[in-house]
Amino acid sequence: MAYSFSFARTLLFCGLCLECSTVMIGAVVPNFVTLTSSGPTPSGFVELQPVFDVMLGILAPKYPAVLGKYTLKQLNHSTPGSCNELECGVIALYGDALVALLQKLNWTSIAVINDANIANPGMAKSREVCRGVTESLQMYKQTISLLIVPTDLSLEKPDRSLLVASNFTRIIVSCTLGATQRILLAAAHDLNMTDGDHIFFHFYEIETPGDFQLAWYKNDSLDQKVARAMLSTIIVRSPQIAWERINDTMSLIQKQKVSRFGGLFPRLTLERNEFQVSCAEAVEGAVMVLNDSCTNGSDSCASGKFLAANLLNGSREYNFPSRTVRLTSKGARVITAIIQQLSSTDLKIKDIFQYDSNVRKLIPDAKNQFIWLMSGHPPPDRPLCGLHNDLCPDNRTIMAIVVAFVGGGALAAIAFLIIVWRTKRVPEDWWLMGDVNFIARLTDGRRFSQMEQKYMLL
Repeated sequence: MAYSFSFARTLLFCGLCLECSTVMIGAVVPNFVTLTSSGPTPSGFVELQPVFDVMLGILAPKYPAVLGKYTLKQLNHSTPGSCNELECGVIALYGDALVALLQKLNWTSIAVINDANIANPGMAKSREVCRGVTESLQMYKQTISLLIVPTDLSLEKPDRSLLVASNFTRIIVSCTLGATQRILLAAAHDLNMTDGDHIFFHFYEIETPGDFQLAWYKNDSLDQKVARAMLSTIIVRSPQIAWERINDTMSLIQKQKVSRFGGLFPRLTLERNEFQVSCAEAVEGAVMVLNDSCTNGSDSCASGKFLAANLLNGSREYNFPSRTVRLTSKGARVITAIIQQLSSTDLKIKDIFQYDSNVRKLIPDAKNQFIWLMSGHPPPDRPLCGLHNDLCPDNRTIMAIVVAFVGGGALAAIAFLIIVWRTKRVPEDWWLMGDVNFIARLTDGRRFSQMEQKYMLL
């Protein structure tokens, strides 16, 4: 479920300068409108509204011309657009990165283990990951064979789906969260699928509560199995957020969330949340555009419409504390997929390629390369001897064939030599027998002409 937190949409949907600005000393002071959900259950607004409260308070001293006298109003709404407004086509970006890698490595088949896991509501995220991947793969169905293996890993072990996938190809995608992925990789190890002859793909597109990025070390019984399996695992993920730089801001946001919604929803999660980070970036970016465009008292600042035009006027890069965000000339955020692998030398995850929505091609890392366990080369997705070497004889069969061939050849050679030897010996035996008989017959006093006739009969 990869979302692009479009700055232009933030301005339009999140209430920045919604035709309700007041002029102050030649600048614009927007009346910011925060949106809350009127529904009975937690929603995205529980995560996003505290972001507005905290970020506007943090940014006000930094941008006094814009935020010095802003007012904060509340607007209850059940389904408004907000910072998590979906950008069309973004979820397919990570699938496009997968297709580009398959083409680079000459893999023409792939299996996708689609985990429904209805027992875990958070799995809606992984289903979106699968949707983006399968949609991209289906666009290349003429050159890439795709098998989708439905399963529910909350009800069954991964063994069946792994075996079904491995009977189709050796390149396997699993749409699971980090904890479930570790269980799946450990099962693959038990099935002898982690010697480098199979490749596993794991997608991690956005950090959300209840999930964590895949790691081999969790100080549990699966560590060693997962470490081995991850040497044959390729991770496709979003850029890492510098959480340590925004810990204070995130703590304030979580406290504000508890203050506003703790009474209504006692089980609020306080884990770090990339939705909140991206919304904070969008708010700060919008305020920066406001500040740059309106501090000169331009007449165009009388309406919020100028903001979108300002954002669309060429590309721009924002260096936020959390990460750097780039916008295209259309005002869309550049989404980047990072392709990683666990290094066998130091057991650290290294960047190998990146693929972004602007360039649309694999860009190799300057230092790191894939390390393949099988002779230093990527394994074939469908080996010449079959997925289970069933199309080629095993070593014992080969030895039996060789022994039989050598034995049969030796017997044939002996038979041939005997035939040749007997063929050469026939004239000698004939005359020897004739000589002996001739002498014997002369002793008996028989005539030579009778002996000659006898020779002919012989």
